[in-house]
Amino acid sequence: MADKQKTINIVVEEIDSTLLKFMHYHYKDGVGNLGVTFNNETSYIYGKVRLKSFLNVLASASVGEAFNKYIKGSYEYKKVDDCNGKSPLIVNDMM
Repeated sequence: MADKQKTINIVVEEIDSTLLKFMHYHYKDGVGNLGVTFNNETSYIYGKVRLKSFLNVLASASVGEAFNKYIKGSYEYKKVDDCNGKSPLIVNDMM
């Protein structure tokens, strides 16, 4: 598990997925947040996401299937306004 004193910032801009277009994981002060933009241009922020869950998505052969398995339904989320190609976390001041 990540140390509460560490900051982790991972941006994935080019995803080979029919589901996801963009992911941004930010961990600070013991809390991990994940901003995603789907290929249909909708953006969401998932809160209190474990680093292990995010890394499982990244390591999977199918990012979309892994997202549905490890993130969707496992963490609270909120839909956010159009981010115009920017990170949902940055647009919503969550960094």
